[in-house]
Amino acid sequence: MVPRAHRDWMLVFVEAKNVHGLVTKLVEIVPEYWPSPEIISLGAVDRHDQALSHRLARETLTSTQESAA
Repeated sequence: MVPRAHRDWMLVFVEAKNVHGLVTKLVEIVPEYWPSPEIISLGAVDRHDQALSHRLARETLTSTQESAA
């Protein structure tokens, strides 16, 4: 079973259609996994998505604040 934190991150990447983020998270969870060259090339476009990085930072901050409360 995938831990909730990983599942939540993967959902964010899927909703944002961020292939790079999703593949990076999958490799982190399953070290034996390695994406095909086609998937890697799709992810190259996503690496510079600044809006997503800001959204992820906000969500991390929010979850940190909620767990501290």
